[in-house]
Amino acid sequence: MATPAQDTLSASELAEQYGWAQAVLNSDAELNRLFREAVKGQWSPERFTAKLRATNWYRKNSESWRQAETQRLTDPKTYQANIDNLMAEMRAQATAMGAQMSDDKLRWRAEQAYKLGWGQQQITTTLAAYVKAKDGVLQGAAGQTAEQLRQIAYANGVRYQDSWFVNAAKAVVGGQRTADDFVADIRNQAASAFPAFRDQIKAGLDVAEIASPYRQTMSALLELNDADVDLFDPRIRKALSYRDKDGTARAKSLWEFENEVRKDRRWLQTNNARESLMGTAQAVLDRWGFRG
Repeated sequence: MATPAQDTLSASELAEQYGWAQAVLNSDAELNRLFREAVKGQWSPERFTAKLRATNWYRKNSESWRQAETQRLTDPKTYQANIDNLMAEMRAQATAMGAQMSDDKLRWRAEQAYKLGWGQQQITTTLAAYVKAKDGVLQGAAGQTAEQLRQIAYANGVRYQDSWFVNAAKAVVGGQRTADDFVADIRNQAASAFPAFRDQIKAGLDVAEIASPYRQTMSALLELNDADVDLFDPRIRKALSYRDKDGTARAKSLWEFENEVRKDRRWLQTNNARESLMGTAQAVLDRWGFRG
């Protein structure tokens, strides 16, 4: 039972007697009704607490939410300072990650994190959802990750849509996967495309290094800039993914590859083609006894 002097106490003092601030009890209709019933029935603090724990307000909200809400109602300055501090930390992290968020959205997420007691991983995962391109380019760590994966994919003759790199970068900065996981995915696909070099590719050797002699040969024969010959050229890919008649995967020899390149009609327009053809013609004339 409550003390005999209970009926002389103010509502605020009665609320404190039950271990709760009046502002909290007045913030929810169910709590307010329970409080008035407790005062009328002169419940003990223990009985009030037991009844309060059975309310929807108590059962449906976590301990961290109840504490934060109590602070918001009873000590708004401290509550706001804590939100502001958390918001500043999250803004710095979002910027570093490459997440693009308005102040209103960032404050909303900071309040969620504070009230729901989010750990660092939950905050990171939430911020990662806001990673997006600015002027067509990802920023921060997400941008660095996407660029790294693009370069590795290009160096291994693997194509992905832009969305793949964006989603991969989000997963990495969000902590769901690592960049090494996606590098392994790229190398697995490259190993499948170029089975003769499966072991080397999975061990970390880029297909670009394997293809270097073929690219140099092709650029020399067709008199092209080296940058114009990459792993997506059909002749390069065919040479590196060749299979014998028995189905054994191997690369074509450079001699075989040179003959293939000379079948390209672009070769006929080069100086080395004209010199080669003139040399062949002169050799035929020499064999027949004619001198140039």
